[in-house]
Amino acid sequence: MPLSQISSADLAIFLHRPRDAELEVQTTTSSWHPKITPYRLLVLTTTIGLGSAKAIGTFQNKSYVSTTIEWVAGIVVFIRLVHSHTRKACMVTKLS
Repeated sequence: MPLSQISSADLAIFLHRPRDAELEVQTTTSSWHPKITPYRLLVLTTTIGLGSAKAIGTFQNKSYVSTTIEWVAGIVVFIRLVHSHTRKACMVTKLS
């Protein structure tokens, strides 16, 4: 049916009709938390560890410590995390 033949009453009924998604009652019991994988745990602990070290260095008025940690450890951690994630992805594709 072309749009020009739809009456305003039909359009009003269509627009005010409850959607199917609104009628459904979701009864999911699964948790919304993501799974904690070794990779995610490594990222979390690295972030907390480096952030704490930088905060302590800044608190002691040693700004060079914060900058050094950011440059040196940031590069090393980035390379290690990318390597471990890439290696994991390669293992998954080999199994497929």
